[in-house]
Amino acid sequence: MEQIKEFTVLSVEMEGFKRFSRPFSVELGPTSYIIGANGQGKTAVADAIAYAFCGTPLWGEKNCDRLINHDCKKMSVTVRLVDGDGELHTLTRSRNGKSSDIILDNCPVRQTDMVQRFADRDIFLSIFNPLYFVEKIADDGGELLKRLLPPVSRESVMAQLSENLRGILADKDIPDPVSYIRSIREEIRGIDELNARTEGQLDLLSSQGKEATASAETLEKEKAELTKRMDVLEQKQFYGLDIEALKRRKNEIVGKRAEQLAALTEKKAALKTKVFVSPYDEKKKELNAGLEKAYALHRELREKLDALKPGSRCPYCLTEITEGNRETVKNRLQRELNENVKCGRGLKTALAEIKELEEASRVKFEEFRKADLKKVDDELDRLKIEDMEAVAIEDRLKSGNLTHAEYDELTGLKSRLAEIDRELSALRRADTSDAEAEKLKAALNGNRERIRELNILADAVDKYAAKQMELTVSRLKMDHAAIKLFDVVKSTGEIKDVFRFTYDGKDYRWLSASEKIRAGLEIAGLLKRLTGLTYPTFIDNAECIASGLNRSDGQLICAFARPCELRVQTAPMKQKEAA
Repeated sequence: MEQIKEFTVLSVEMEGFKRFSRPFSVELGPTSYIIGANGQGKTAVADAIAYAFCGTPLWGEKNCDRLINHDCKKMSVTVRLVDGDGELHTLTRSRNGKSSDIILDNCPVRQTDMVQRFADRDIFLSIFNPLYFVEKIADDGGELLKRLLPPVSRESVMAQLSENLRGILADKDIPDPVSYIRSIREEIRGIDELNARTEGQLDLLSSQGKEATASAETLEKEKAELTKRMDVLEQKQFYGLDIEALKRRKNEIVGKRAEQLAALTEKKAALKTKVFVSPYDEKKKELNAGLEKAYALHRELREKLDALKPGSRCPYCLTEITEGNRETVKNRLQRELNENVKCGRGLKTALAEIKELEEASRVKFEEFRKADLKKVDDELDRLKIEDMEAVAIEDRLKSGNLTHAEYDELTGLKSRLAEIDRELSALRRADTSDAEAEKLKAALNGNRERIRELNILADAVDKYAAKQMELTVSRLKMDHAAIKLFDVVKSTGEIKDVFRFTYDGKDYRWLSASEKIRAGLEIAGLLKRLTGLTYPTFIDNAECIASGLNRSDGQLICAFARPCELRVQTAPMKQKEAA
């Protein structure tokens, strides 16, 4: 999609946009003056153009809700324009709720397509709105300018340097002077740290050479005294001891104890989980079964007695019960019931006796189980005593006939003698210190020469960077406004990124309204030169500068506040009306 680098807005039509609920359009020319009282819609025209191209208001806010007329649910803006080749185009952007559509020359497009066809938001608005660059994108403007500035070739920079500097930098690839200088200084710091360690090693070798002889004599004397005392303790340590017999006894205890401990532990676990098994379970079942039969017979006889009435049947012979034979049958049933009760009581007594025997067996079982557990615990205690014997043997094997104090002394002597041997070995190596010192001195001199070369290179790159910066920012030259993108750190000579904007030497914050507009117009003109884009520029509150307004490249749209209804004038304004 080919970019449109130049265009002029011919007309703007709005509907549902800001104060214009109904369709409203304005015709614009190469130079147009929008005149009207505050609130009449002068800025709305600029917002509409910005919205059509960027999807944002004049100041680039992401939220466009304020642009929709409060009486409308949707809004649309249509811009007719003519490009530098004289070709007409129509751009419409509309919004309904959260949905937006862009139509360019009757074809739906996306915002990314708009950026390719025209320019991204920051560049478009910085040209269209002269105050946008400094007041909205601020420090980001520095990065924007750096992107737009064409790179300065290495040949251009080298041509501006002295012959000596060109010779130093001839074979150096410097794509980014700041990073290059940083890497040089990091290398210098690394060499400085290495030199500091090397100087420390030289000092150490020197002191070692002077002290080696005296230190060795002192250590040898101490070693002889300690060795004499250690010999006395070592002779006493195992004198008269049968070490092998002690080892065998220890192994015997440890091996035997391991087997016994495993068996006793297993036995104790079995005793803890052992449960009582009653020998009277079958007899109890038999008696309980008898009782159940007795209870059933008792219920049956009781039911027969209750049912014995004249007119019923005899339970024995099935003859009819009368007043005459009723008493005989009743007595017979009662005798059977009494016999049943007697039998049941005998079964209960026998069951109670069985339970008493069972409880006595349970008690005896627990007594035996506790007694067995005590025997196991006694055996375990005995094993602990034997374990203490094994510990004592181990201690004897270690210290022998020495007391604890003597054994600790012997251990300390051995440690100190080993340390003395290491120190003497280090002192003996000191005989080679002269050769090592020469190597270190040579390395130190080589490092110092390297630092000198690096400092010369860093200074040359600093000058290269300064000249590159000078050539780069020369393309930012404007009549009154000035932008500073780089600064030199006095203490290190390094170049750092900055962003400072001034007008006639004054900080932007302290400018008057007319000075800010004039400064913004110079920025818009600079961006047109850097991008090659000739786009319209909108000046709000143009009455501040109308008397001295310079004509810029591209379409100029000026808004003047006047106590009248909104109108657009494309012919040049009269001087008295502009004043």
